[in-house]
Amino acid sequence: MSKILYGLDPQEYEHPLDREALNALQKISGIATVFQKFEGSTFEKSMILEQKGNALKINEKNFKKIFHMYLKACEILDFDNPPDLYTRWDYKVAASAFGVEKPTIQITTGAIDILDDDELMFVIGHELGHIKSGHLFYYNLSRKILPLIIRNIPIPNVPIFGKVLIESIQYPLYHWARMQELSCDRAGLLCCQNKNSALRALIALAGVPLKYQKDDFVKAFVEQSRQFMEEDFEPTDKIIKKFSQAYSFDQAILGGQLIPQTHPFPMLRIARLNEWIESSGYDKIINKKRENLQIIYCSKCSAILNLGDKFCGLCGAKTLME
Repeated sequence: MSKILYGLDPQEYEHPLDREALNALQKISGIATVFQKFEGSTFEKSMILEQKGNALKINEKNFKKIFHMYLKACEILDFDNPPDLYTRWDYKVAASAFGVEKPTIQITTGAIDILDDDELMFVIGHELGHIKSGHLFYYNLSRKILPLIIRNIPIPNVPIFGKVLIESIQYPLYHWARMQELSCDRAGLLCCQNKNSALRALIALAGVPLKYQKDDFVKAFVEQSRQFMEEDFEPTDKIIKKFSQAYSFDQAILGGQLIPQTHPFPMLRIARLNEWIESSGYDKIINKKRENLQIIYCSKCSAILNLGDKFCGLCGAKTLME
């Protein structure tokens, strides 16, 4: 039985590298200018319109089981208003969250088909973590807006100030975008509340062949992740590792472009989440005593109900908790 984390504060599970990167990002003088430029723009509306036109909205009437799992995930992470949930055809195991004023979540059909229920709850919880932590403006800025600016404004036509502004924002923004994924992996674990399934989901995101999805290989990949974090044999290895965590090394060599990495290496994510588990950080949050401060009202007479009441004590009407 999953524990509902009433009053869950994102700072309880925030990874220190996430906070450190965000603090550095917020100190950049140009970031406020970019925020003001795109705040209230039609960009988010365009994204929502594309979502509604291309994706399937999951609800009670179509994908009932997935919808109920999603509502349970929102309940566990203490969401008052569940964001809309969509799916679209893509057989990669992936998911995303977007939208600042009206956040939505999208899960690929691959994730729904390939992952088991607990693994899928991890992925859902990860995306809800982006929303709960208030990541989505900077998240959209790094994934959608800044790349759009860079691709569509010819460099000769960009004033010197504009080029300097973009360069000063680009690297710290992309760095934060990777570090906040570590916080959301923790949110995913808090949602599924199954340590093994959380690690399995991260391993699946790395691309485990379908016919081996159910093999018990978690310990082997955790050990690989430890080795990845510890092995720095030469100074060159350190430089390449640091560079590759920021940009795609293959694209830089083959395509001549510095394509920013959207996520940390899977081995780094596995190692960081396992470190948190072994440090008892997860258990501390799960075992914390929490009170349900939500006030529940009778739908007929508006009297205050007690948690678990099947009938209203004032008017006798059946409650939604029956």
